[in-house]
Formats: sequence, structure tokens, C-alpha cells
Amino acid sequence: MGQYPTPSYGQVPQFYQPQVQPTVPYQVQQTAQIISGMNWVQGPSSVKSAQQPPNTICVYFDSDPGNENIHYIKTTDALGRCTSLSAFRSEEIPIEEVGVPKSNTQPVDTSGFVTKDEFESMLDEYFQKRRQNKGNYKKEHTNNAISDSK
Repeated sequence: MGQYPTPSYGQVPQFYQPQVQPTVPYQVQQTAQIISGMNWVQGPSSVKSAQQPPNTICVYFDSDPGNENIHYIKTTDALGRCTSLSAFRSEEIPIEEVGVPKSNTQPVDTSGFVTKDEFESMLDEYFQKRRQNKGNYKKEHTNNAISDSK
């Protein structure tokens, strides 16, 4: 059996002393971060194969001729695997147009429309014809009923 050291008078044995754990500063893990800088690629296949750190969102700009206005956004998960890849087309606009809503109103061809007065006169004409036909309908049915009973 092992022997414990015998303490001297007024001395506490070492195994009775509390162990102090070193303090580690509290670390906040970010779930996603944006890496700054411009990442240039040549086509979508380059974006798919591009390595990027876990939990990041990166923007890639296409440098292929004909694809100058294409950029990609790639997102990775905690293991560094691609979770989403999107492609966008961009165009330059004057700075004065930023934030100004576009009006998509195009002139409407009203040649096939009727005015309110024309509509009301057509409606009056329709109801007059209907009233006349209703009276004729009653007369026809009455005459048919009389002729059928004979």
C-alpha cells in the first residue's frame, strides 16, 4: 500500500487543497459569418469546388467572358459542406435610381371600352326589350295552354 506523506504541524496535506481550474474566457460561436473580399471564379463549377470555412456565406464573382454580370452566393454548414448555391445576374444602374420605385403603368387601349352614358343607354335598351319579351312570353304560353286544352 502507498503511504501518504505526513503533514507537519500547521501544514495541510496537498490532497486536501482545492484544485483551481484555469479560467477560460467565454467564447461565442458564430453560426454564420460573412467573409469579406472579392472571390473570383470561372463558372459555376469553380464555385461548387471552391473551399470555404464552415458556417460561412461567400459571394463569388464570375470572371468568364460573357458572365461578367453573374455572381454566386454559397452557404456552408458546420462541417463545411455546401448547403445552398444561388446565381444572380446584376446590372449597373445610375445611383439616382436607387430607392426610387418604378412605375410599370403602360397606356391602356380604351378603344374597346364604352363610356358611362353609352353603358346606361345600352342597359335601358336591354331592360326595355326584356319587358317586351316577357309580355310576349306570357301571351305565347297562355295561347299554347288554350290551344292544347281544345
